[in-house]
Amino acid sequence: MQIAIHHPKAFAFGLLAAMTQAGAAPPSLPYHSHATGTQLVRDMLADPAKSSLNSVRRERAMGYIDGVMDATAGLRWCPAGKKVSHELNYFVVEDMAGMKPDQLQGDAAALVLAVLAREYPCNPSNATAASTGA
Repeated sequence: MQIAIHHPKAFAFGLLAAMTQAGAAPPSLPYHSHATGTQLVRDMLADPAKSSLNSVRRERAMGYIDGVMDATAGLRWCPAGKKVSHELNYFVVEDMAGMKPDQLQGDAAALVLAVLAREYPCNPSNATAASTGA
């Protein structure tokens, strides 16, 4: 069964109104991260030979860092035109491991991003080229 939508704006407005009436609430602010730098470093440096759980923790940590890198490349850190090591995840965590304990209590994504931005800073030409795909 297909439904023809003759007035897309009215449909979208009605859908939004229905969601609002159904109790869909906007996310609360401020956002509190579910991962701290301490947790990320612990999970990434966990020895898989000691426990299968450590292997899962390391894979999760690598995926987390990869997600931060993918979501912010060309916007907050700019690898364009620079060699990026396949071991960048390990470099990031080793750098984070040298931070003060109170720093590591902060948001893991922000700490990962700080390391990346320092090592691969954006300049106006890098950021523009990365965002346009050039």
